[in-house]
Amino acid sequence: MKIADKKILLTGGSSGIGSETALALAAEGAHLGIHYYSNSKNVNRVLKELPGGKGTHTLYQADLTDSDTVLQLIERFLSDFGRIDVLVNNAGTVYGNKHFLDLTPDEWNKTFALNTLSPFLLAREAFKAMKTEHGGKIINISSVSAKYGGSPFSMHYGASKAALDALT
Repeated sequence: MKIADKKILLTGGSSGIGSETALALAAEGAHLGIHYYSNSKNVNRVLKELPGGKGTHTLYQADLTDSDTVLQLIERFLSDFGRIDVLVNNAGTVYGNKHFLDLTPDEWNKTFALNTLSPFLLAREAFKAMKTEHGGKIINISSVSAKYGGSPFSMHYGASKAALDALT
C-alpha cells in the first residue's frame, strides 16, 4: 500500500512508538490525524518535527477510556479528512501499576477500556467508513505482554493486549 496521500488516524502519537510512527508516515506523504491524551507538549514537538509540504496533519486530544469520546474522535477525523484509509490503534497504557492483590476493578476496567474497547470501537467505525471507500487498513499495536502475561504488577495490561490480539 502506498502511503502518500493516505488519510491516517494514529492514536497515542505523542511519544514512543506513536511519535516514531507519525514521523515515518509523514515522511512518506501521509495526511495524519494524530491523537494524544494529555501530553500536549510532546505532541506539539512531534508536530513540529513532521516534514513540511508532504501532507496535512491535525492533532486530536481525547480520553480513549470514554466510549463516547472515542466515537467523537472518529467522527471528527472523518469530518476533517473526508475518509479514513488507515487506522493505527497504538494508544495504550497500564492503569494501576501495582501488585494484582492491590489492583482495583476501576484500574482493571480503565486498562481494558483503553487497550481493548477503544481499538474495537475505532476499528468498527473505521471499517464502516472504509467499506464505502472500497477498503483500508486497520493496524492494532499490541505487546509481548499479550503472550507472556506481564508481571504480577501488570497482568491486566497483558490480558488487555491478549484480548486485542484476539480481536485482531
